[in-house]
Amino acid sequence: MKIIKSLCMGAVLALSAFAGAESNWSLMWSDEFNYAGLPDSDKWFFEHGPDWPNGELQYYTNNRVENGRVENGVLVIEARQEQYQGKQYTSARLLSHEGFTYGRMEIRAKLTSGIGLWPAIWMFPKNEIYGYWPLSGEIDIMENWSWDANGIYGTVHTEDYNHINHTEKQGRIEFPDLDDAFHVYAIEWYEDQIRWFVDDTLFFTLYNEGTTSSYPFNHPFHFILNVAVEGNSPGNEGTWTKRTMEVDYVRVFSGPLQGPALPVHDLPGTLEAEDYFDARGVRNENNTTGKNVGYIDPNDWMDYKVNATGGGASQSFTTRYRVSSPAGGKFELRNGNTLLETITVPATGGWQAWQDVAGSITLPADEHTLRLFSVTGGFNIDRVEFEGQVPATLVYPCTASAQSVEQGFPASNVCDGNTSSRWSSDWNDSQWIMVDLGSVKPISEVELTWEAAYGKVYNIQVSSNGNDWQTIVAETNGNGGVDTYGFTQVEARYVRIQGVQRGTSYGYSLYSFDVSGDGGSDGPTNPSTNPPAQPPEGNLAIRIEYTNDWGQGYCADLFVTNNGTNQVNWNVNAIVEGTLTTSWNANYTQTGSTINVWADGWNKKLAAGETRNVFGFCADR
Repeated sequence: MKIIKSLCMGAVLALSAFAGAESNWSLMWSDEFNYAGLPDSDKWFFEHGPDWPNGELQYYTNNRVENGRVENGVLVIEARQEQYQGKQYTSARLLSHEGFTYGRMEIRAKLTSGIGLWPAIWMFPKNEIYGYWPLSGEIDIMENWSWDANGIYGTVHTEDYNHINHTEKQGRIEFPDLDDAFHVYAIEWYEDQIRWFVDDTLFFTLYNEGTTSSYPFNHPFHFILNVAVEGNSPGNEGTWTKRTMEVDYVRVFSGPLQGPALPVHDLPGTLEAEDYFDARGVRNENNTTGKNVGYIDPNDWMDYKVNATGGGASQSFTTRYRVSSPAGGKFELRNGNTLLETITVPATGGWQAWQDVAGSITLPADEHTLRLFSVTGGFNIDRVEFEGQVPATLVYPCTASAQSVEQGFPASNVCDGNTSSRWSSDWNDSQWIMVDLGSVKPISEVELTWEAAYGKVYNIQVSSNGNDWQTIVAETNGNGGVDTYGFTQVEARYVRIQGVQRGTSYGYSLYSFDVSGDGGSDGPTNPSTNPPAQPPEGNLAIRIEYTNDWGQGYCADLFVTNNGTNQVNWNVNAIVEGTLTTSWNANYTQTGSTINVWADGWNKKLAAGETRNVFGFCADR
């Protein structure tokens, strides 16, 4: 039990939890104190003497009923103001003989009050297997100080987290009647976490980080019950003469070794400020609607585990922070090391005068650890509302190609925005038309506007590279008109209709082939093969679209020139349909009337004025 002046708190979750020994817990040890006299010596012993850490003022006595006794069904630990062995105060400090590893530890007690009094129920190693304090750990189930009379603290001390370094992990919860009523103080100790409760309200969770320096809690600890008289706190010269802490029972239950999963909060939704899983320096306090986080100083923080939902690669949120402050403040919302937004807290008129402050963030659709980081301190926070923003759906510009074209009705008509122009195919079932969005984009809707010749059975497919296709819609009973298909957002550059069965004796005929999404950010033009669409100087990626001009043994060349200002010019002498022959190690793919050309050699910067013959066409008829 160590004095704490600066607070470094762990997870505080104001949730209703375990109520007594349920089916997954079995009672293995207890003292119900249903006897009278000194505490049972088979279970307890007095640790006694005059000199204790933290400048404490009491003398802990040995087997002295005035300070430690059982009467009326409760254990009484009494602090007395009296001269004894050179000290002004006496009290008792009881330790259990037996040590325990894992389980639920439950103590029902009524605390004492008075200036300078420090009642505590805690656990300390039976054997300090990792070294002296704090290396082997300390678990404080309950501590209460006169300078925070309504506050109950649960704390751990380890090599990494201890009050000497001001890094102790700690949670706090408030009750107004600690010295008037019995409350049940408990921990659930697992291999992966320890959870703190008062009256079955969970208020603090410590998670195992995988090292004994942070979580040395894998060996036996015994109970310590005591009332100290503080020596390092203001106002410790009390006016009281006798004060008692009463303990109704101490119980130990065995149970599971693994605790509940770390809570994850779905967004959109409301995040209560006190529902953090880890924090530094803050306290929870009651308000008229529940709880809020307060006592926030510069560099304090709270961490929350969230899951950004809503579909798609990312989700945008409007954030609304309910805050209060007498003089104003500032904090940041971070996602790991990424700053999402900075919020300025206005002067609201008081610590419980609440106002909403709005912001806006975007998160990838995934789980994240969000941190509220205090820049200036001096404010309270009650909750954060994350409202999902409906993404603006837009129709992407496109180019189109098709397996076949009826004369006068080219594939490009489906992308021209003109609802009176159309594409038509040959008159057979197995036909395709494909649109190219220019780069990988988020896609969530396809709308087809058919002419009288429509598709009855067809698949809508997507691809990022033009080679690997995924079917996202399988239509088996199309009836023409306007067909709109919404689906879970996917990332793709190419979208095609693969016809299976026509709805008429004619071909397939479309006025428009609209592909929509939330805009997002452009992905690569062809992730499997192509260099970036806007290469740096000296690099080149070219797409050529040609028409059905027939050539007879005619060749055309593409030349790439550095015009002297590190800008690349290209010139095509002529484009004809034919067989592409490459030079300078060029590679290409051809889909319909679209050719994509690339080459590693182009990554070499051209000298000023230098010209390269990249490739040539030669007509095959």
